[in-house]
Amino acid sequence: MPLNKVNISKFSKLVPYFKSLHLTTNMRLIRKLIADPTKLFLVDGVGALITAALTLLLTQFESHIGMPKEILRTLAAIALAYSIYSLSCYAFKPQRWKPYLKAIMIANALYCCTTLALLMYFYQRITAFGFAYFISEVVVIVLLLRIEYQALSQL
Repeated sequence: MPLNKVNISKFSKLVPYFKSLHLTTNMRLIRKLIADPTKLFLVDGVGALITAALTLLLTQFESHIGMPKEILRTLAAIALAYSIYSLSCYAFKPQRWKPYLKAIMIANALYCCTTLALLMYFYQRITAFGFAYFISEVVVIVLLLRIEYQALSQL
């Protein structure tokens, strides 16, 4: 059956259900992370590792990104250091985890500020794809920072 012949009104009634299901699932996951803050170190560490790998991969596509290779390598090294720190915290599960979480939160915030400053500094060189990548990276980190802040505030 062609798409224009499908009765969309039947499907549109399902949209609120799927939206609420998605939101409920996300809220459950966030509550679990806040309930066991050491898991935040795992999420943070794996995320930083993915960032490091992607940023290193982007060095091969400098002309499509617009950010110089040296800067990309430096950002990858910083992300790798954050990953090692967070995964170590997850592995060793310190009794007093709050100072460690605060440290990675500050580091993540500085990484976001640095990334935004670099986007402004290299504004003439950055491509639309590069801009989209770095802005999406900052958005993801800010969302993680919000969850980490909630964990600190509630416990």
